[in-house]
Amino acid sequence: MFAANLWDGDDEMSKSFSGRMAGGLWALLGLAWLAGQGAKPVEAPQVTHDPIGVALRGQPITVLAQISAAAPVKAVTLHYTLSKDASPFKLAMQPAGPALFTGTIPAALLGSAAQVAYYIAAADTREVVTETPWYTVQIKGAADAPPAPLAITTPAPALGAAASESKGGAWGTTALIAGGAAAVVGAGLYFASRGGGSEGGGAVTNVQGTYTGSKTITLTMPGQPASSATTPVTIIIDQSGNVYSDSLLDGHVISGAMSGGNFSLSGSSSASNLVSHYTFNGSVVDNRIVGTVSGSAQSPTNAGTYAGSFSAGK
Repeated sequence: MFAANLWDGDDEMSKSFSGRMAGGLWALLGLAWLAGQGAKPVEAPQVTHDPIGVALRGQPITVLAQISAAAPVKAVTLHYTLSKDASPFKLAMQPAGPALFTGTIPAALLGSAAQVAYYIAAADTREVVTETPWYTVQIKGAADAPPAPLAITTPAPALGAAASESKGGAWGTTALIAGGAAAVVGAGLYFASRGGGSEGGGAVTNVQGTYTGSKTITLTMPGQPASSATTPVTIIIDQSGNVYSDSLLDGHVISGAMSGGNFSLSGSSSASNLVSHYTFNGSVVDNRIVGTVSGSAQSPTNAGTYAGSFSAGK
């Protein structure tokens, strides 16, 4: 009887010991899991942006960026300055489509500037912040590019010969933005925005050729979120100084003439109960075309505006 009771006691002690061991093992596993969770790096917001290299003096510079984050985006801020020794101005960038934000460096700051530097900061609701490097934009005018002897003697390519086969997306969606000139951005998202306008200068004789690049246009309608699209463009300037494009205004050929180093093209389109009028002002600077887009949109019940930029190189 005593032996049996002793055995039973040992059995109870064994069960108790086994239970404590199992509980301790689960506790250790739980601590290890928690430690592993704590060791995971915090995923910071990702900023995709096509840096702007050149802009026209006295014209605003529109900066676009695509933001992706594990948590909701709280704020996107554009910081810009004429001197990195001075505290930069801060501008809250505004949504312009899914994951797309835009901000404009005002023209008043750039009237006599040779360059402007900027960077973008994105913060999510966890207060995790990502900042891009500083980018420097050279501010130039059409007269900054010295004239050169006429070099092109062969006929200009047929209109659209070098145009991209892919055309832009519908309003309300963010086209491209994925890495290059705002294709963003891997195109250039962002995107790729350049200033445009007109500044006097002597006759420019080396502008002939086919220029390819992209345009980004933002449509703003009252009571609706702004929407942006980025699409490829091809612009041809012939030996007589005539300017043609079948992609600045999608599906339409528009043309004009050079005046010094500048040109202005206009056109209209109608789609989905929206009548749109556009003006494309461009300048040739250092063998590149940079310009701005403006225009109006009219629906049966509302009126809106277009704003944007385009850039193309030989």
